[in-house]
Amino acid sequence: MPTRDELIDNLKEKEYREAFVSSQINIGLPYQIRALRGKMSQGDLAKRTGMKQPRVSAIERPGQANLNLNTLKRIAAAFDVALIVRFAAFSELIDWAENFSPDTFAVPEFTEDTNLFKGSAIAQASPKEPEARKQEAITSAFNAAVPPASANLAPVSGVFAGLKSKESMSRNILSRYSTPHNQAMEARV
Repeated sequence: MPTRDELIDNLKEKEYREAFVSSQINIGLPYQIRALRGKMSQGDLAKRTGMKQPRVSAIERPGQANLNLNTLKRIAAAFDVALIVRFAAFSELIDWAENFSPDTFAVPEFTEDTNLFKGSAIAQASPKEPEARKQEAITSAFNAAVPPASANLAPVSGVFAGLKSKESMSRNILSRYSTPHNQAMEARV
């Protein structure tokens, strides 16, 4: 890999920037998926994701598969981990690329995430019914994720009650972000 200064110099060309972004996705994701799979077979991952084993094999080979968001969401669900997709500054991507290592690929699944409830009221509360604790955790996580610009949103207590599917939950969450500012942004797109 070129030095940071050489990389920054190369990134002055738009074509190089586009290729650099693409390479980080096309190389990084397959390696991380393979590392997350660990000792699980490709066949087992295929069953968990509803894909065929040859598709999983192609996904794990850098540059062999085009990954769309739905595929990534299915893989994240199979590993019971979060998926973050967002735009970033090139400085952040360079930092990430410089620290690209199998040591950084490990992501604990939800039940093994020791940082999840660290310092939270849920972790310190007296035992409750599992469904009530789950509802509190979901509501708390959602409230923590609401951006400051949406601070005027009503509290979301019970917002997830009665939802029938992941899709309806996603629609419900997205509707919470429907502010005049966001509607104006969507109209421009």
